[in-house]
Amino acid sequence: MNMLFRPDNLEDLRERFERVWDKTTAVGRPDAAPGRPEGQCYATSRVLCNLIPGSRVILGSVGQLRNHCWLEMEIDHMKIVLDMTADQRGIDGDQIVWGPYLPHPESKTRKYHKVCSDYKPRIEVEDIEAQRRFGGRAFMAYENLLARLKETSTK
Repeated sequence: MNMLFRPDNLEDLRERFERVWDKTTAVGRPDAAPGRPEGQCYATSRVLCNLIPGSRVILGSVGQLRNHCWLEMEIDHMKIVLDMTADQRGIDGDQIVWGPYLPHPESKTRKYHKVCSDYKPRIEVEDIEAQRRFGGRAFMAYENLLARLKETSTK
């Protein structure tokens, strides 16, 4: 699977995820509809974390969601949010969120979608933390998502 990360291909990445999201790739949403982002935040963030060196999966709150995962990375001394499931119920806004937590002079020169001041990080979610918080469902959802992405990349 060759999913190179570039800020200009976020929509393409999102489309690839949408094609494989279903109830087997969701955490805590046994009713997850195919192609919808509800319940997909942990597994999607974990896949991206493995593809983007130096990134971390963060658990926190945004909008009405109190337990939501997204990716955080540092670029030019700015902490940046990448949320590929930002259009879940309870979050107002775009499908994809890509931008700094706080306004920054350099953020004007980059292709950020928005400033992410409404994202409130609580903890970095390591694999062991995900197991403790979400049980085996988190690892299973991540493994299912990886397998489905690999299947679609060979077709």
